[in-house]
Amino acid sequence: MADFGLDKYREEHPMDYLKAIELINSDPYNSLVSDTIYKITRLHIPDTVYKYFSLTDDKELNELKFKTIEDKKIYLASPKELNDPFESNAYFYRSERLSRYSRLKHVNGRIIDDFASFSLFSSFTSNGINSMPMWAHYANNHRGFCLSYDLNQEYNLSMKGCMLPVQYTDKRIDITPIMETIVSETLKKIKEAKWKENKTVLMDNMMLIWVIAYLSCLKHVSWSYEKELRVVIGRKDTRLMNAGPSAIYIGMSCTNKYIERLKQMAKKLNIPIYKMQLENYSLDYEFSVKQL
Repeated sequence: MADFGLDKYREEHPMDYLKAIELINSDPYNSLVSDTIYKITRLHIPDTVYKYFSLTDDKELNELKFKTIEDKKIYLASPKELNDPFESNAYFYRSERLSRYSRLKHVNGRIIDDFASFSLFSSFTSNGINSMPMWAHYANNHRGFCLSYDLNQEYNLSMKGCMLPVQYTDKRIDITPIMETIVSETLKKIKEAKWKENKTVLMDNMMLIWVIAYLSCLKHVSWSYEKELRVVIGRKDTRLMNAGPSAIYIGMSCTNKYIERLKQMAKKLNIPIYKMQLENYSLDYEFSVKQL
């Protein structure tokens, strides 16, 4: 992949979900379109991603985080648990446009009230361990820790397959035309089923699923420093997914009590553990690491 110049490609061709949804909407039953777009998202997934964790005065919550990591899992959060009030609200549709369909008049064109109710997320970053904002905002000012994940490890392949890059934009998206296509195609299928006296309507249009998955990865440009990648899955019974970390990085201000606990975790997982340090005489604004 080095000969391909993947880093340069990512920089010159950022993921464009708006164009992707436009293409899917133009040919909603063509699986080749959606398959090709998914393959393009794979080009934006690095080999290694990072996840930052805070450690606070809530001992039970801290221990729950340790236990989840030791079990080689990650927690999947609902959008409403995240820190951006616009999660799954970066797009909208105009229900009054859909109310022109007789079947939707009684609900004033509202067919989905809360897009956030369909998905679960887990956030990662490609920033690495030398990101001062990430340590400040997500590892409570270096009192927490960071984990790296090798996405090419077999244990992490399911997580990698559900991971998508986040696109940053300064405008919310009106998906009314897409919703009109979905409604129109659905009503057409219902009419066909009724004509054939079928009691079951089978839909092979995956467009709405792609719309929810891709557009849930839109965030305002003010978050772009995070360089976020996120696991996106549909809601299910469990909130956990397999995820085996490859290394632990301890914040500079982490307490000795939690340093010892993190050492125990590293031993159980059989992975290296490092402590972040400042280089007093370096000209660069970068941390160094010391293996423990």
